[in-house]
Parts: sequence; C-alpha cells; structure tokens
Amino acid sequence: TNLFQMASRPHTSELWIANTDSRNRVRFESALRGHVVDNRITRITVGDDACSRIIELNPCVDYQRPGDDEARALALAQPTDIAFSPDGNVAYVAAFGSDRIGVLEGSGCIVARMELSDNDPLYASPRDKRGPRGLAHHPKADRLYVMNRLSDSISVIDTKRRLAIHETSMTDPTPTHIRE
Repeated sequence: TNLFQMASRPHTSELWIANTDSRNRVRFESALRGHVVDNRITRITVGDDACSRIIELNPCVDYQRPGDDEARALALAQPTDIAFSPDGNVAYVAAFGSDRIGVLEGSGCIVARMELSDNDPLYASPRDKRGPRGLAHHPKADRLYVMNRLSDSISVIDTKRRLAIHETSMTDPTPTHIRE
C-alpha cells in the first residue's frame, strides 16, 4: 500500500489522498488473477462528523475476466497527485501508470479522462509515455500544469476544454545511463 499525495479540498473539511492498496490479504498469486492492487482516492472528512470514503478509480474493470482494450482505455493507474480547481468542485488526479489525468467531481465520480499526448495510450511504447507525476492548478485561469517525469516535461491543460494545449521540455540532471 502506498500513499502518494494528499490535498485539502478548498472550502471544505476534506482531505483527499491518492493511493494504491495492495491486496496482501489475498493468499496465492492464482487467487489474485492479476488483481494485485486497487488504485484509489481516500476521501477523509475531518471534524465532529469525521469519516472516510474510498473512491475506486477503476470501477469499470471486471476483475473476473482478462483485461481488455476497453478497460485499459478507461484505466486510472497509480494515482500520484491530486489538484483541485480553485472552487473545489473538480479534482484532477495524475495517473502515472496509465499516462493520463482523471477528472472527478466533488462527490468523487469520475467524469472524464484526459490524455496528455496524441499517442494511443494502449499501444504507446513506454519511451513515448509522459508519466504524469505532479499537478498544479492555476489559481485564476482554467489551466492545469502537469509535471511529467518520464518525458521530463511540463504539460499545460485547458481545463474547460479538457485538452492538453502545450508541452515544454525540462532539463533532467539524471545521468543518461541511470535514466535508461
């Protein structure tokens, strides 16, 4: 189980935590049937009425059957960061493992998925993936900034159109032999 990032939802008493939950209590690989981890957001309400709620990021996946292209096209795997719109009504989730950004409404329902490139995410080479790792929402504009670790770039997303509009390269000081 990994907790990646925590964000406070504006104008509420909620904390949202991007995390994966390993299914360590299921014994034996054959019983897991490839379902080794759940990708999720944990929403915690603090205060007198404290409670928590799990938001499953892949409710469309039927783990009783083999994976298919339809499920992979909707997957939000390895959630690494969360950023909220300034009004707190929309949460954006960086899905590092599936190379896209999930869009959730305040209730936690997934309303969209945004691709970071024109490459087909189902068949893209790992060398062509962006690897969204960090998010920041502009405080006054409809812009989401995405730090992409694998491509060493920053993507700019128009949050109204839910579309990547620009990408800028970064300089990574990691030696090439380490990065490769």
